[in-house]
Amino acid sequence: MPYIRSPDYMGVRGAVLDLQVIRWIGQTPECFQFRVDTIHWIQNQLEDPISKISNVTIGAIMTFSMWTAGSRNPAEMSSHMDAVEKIVNMRGGFKSFIQDGGMVARLTSYDSIIAVLTGRPPRFPLIDYLVSRPITVTSIKRMHHHESPLTHIANFKRIIHYHKEQDTMVDCLQQMWQLTQDFEASRHLRSARPSSKESPNPIIPFVKEPQHPYKTHLLTLPLISSCHNPHHNHVLTSIQSTASIYALTLTSPNMDFSSSPNTPAFKSLCNNFSKCSDDDFWVRYPGVLLWLILVGTAACKGKEEASFWVFYLARTTGGFSDAEGWMVGSRAVKRFVEVQSWMRDVVS
Repeated sequence: MPYIRSPDYMGVRGAVLDLQVIRWIGQTPECFQFRVDTIHWIQNQLEDPISKISNVTIGAIMTFSMWTAGSRNPAEMSSHMDAVEKIVNMRGGFKSFIQDGGMVARLTSYDSIIAVLTGRPPRFPLIDYLVSRPITVTSIKRMHHHESPLTHIANFKRIIHYHKEQDTMVDCLQQMWQLTQDFEASRHLRSARPSSKESPNPIIPFVKEPQHPYKTHLLTLPLISSCHNPHHNHVLTSIQSTASIYALTLTSPNMDFSSSPNTPAFKSLCNNFSKCSDDDFWVRYPGVLLWLILVGTAACKGKEEASFWVFYLARTTGGFSDAEGWMVGSRAVKRFVEVQSWMRDVVS
C-alpha cells in the first residue's frame, strides 16, 4: 500500500510504499504471476454457484484490479467493475447488502474509485452515511480539519497553519474552494432550465457506523523519494500542481482531468507529492489530502502511475475510523464524483 499518514489508528496488513516502489512492483515477474494466479483463483470460484457470488470473490476482483490499474487501459478497470456489479445483481442488487455495513462501505468506496479513475458514472447509489450515535468532537479531533475545496464550508485562513508560505497556500485553497462553488452554481442554473430532465441521485441511508477491529499503529517504510532540503516546499507545490489540474479542467470546455494539457502539472504533482507525503501537514488536514488524491486519481487515467493513486485513494477513503471523518470524507468523494458528472454534461 502507498505511504500514508493518518490521524486514526487502522489495521495494516503489509508494507506502505511510495510511488516509485509501487511502479517497480507492478513490473516484476512476481506481480505478473500474482495476477495470473488470481485470475485462475477467481475462475475457479465462478464455477461454484455459491462461491461465485461470495464477498470473498468480490474482494478478490477488487484487489486484482488495483494492481492492474497501471496497465494504462481504463476500459479494463471498467470491466472489473462490470464483474462486481454483475455479482451484486445476482445477489439481489445493491439494496440486499444494506444490512452488511462493512460490505456497503467497500462496495461504494471501490465504485467511487473506479468512477473517479475512469471518469464514468458510479454504478451504485451515492449514499449518505448516518451514524448510529452522536458525534462528539474532542480537543484532539479539532487538531484535524476536514475542510477542503470540496466541502460546502471552508475558512482556510482560520485553520491552515504551516511553517512557510502559509498565506500562499491559504489563497490557493480558497480560490479552489470558490471555483467549486462557482462551477456548482452554474451547473444548477443549467439544471433549472425547462429542458433539463435530470433526476436526483438515489440515497440509501446507512445507519451502522463502520468499525475497525484492529488497534495497531500504521506500518510505514521510509520514502525513497524524500527530500530534506529546508528551502523546498513540496507541500505547497503539490497543492499548486493539484490546483492547476483542477482549475484548468473545470474552466475549459471539453477538458478532462487526464487531458494532455494537464500532463506537466500531473508530473509535478507526482514528483513533489512523492517527496512530502509523510509531512505532518497531511495528518492535520486530511480533507486537503483527500481532494489532492481525488484530483491525482482522476488525472492518472491511462497512465502507469494509476496503481499508486488508486491504492492511496482506497486507503484515504477507508482510513477514517471516527464517525466525523468518515461522513465528511464520503461527502467529499460524492461531491467530486458529481463534479465529474457535471463535466460530462457540459461536454454532451
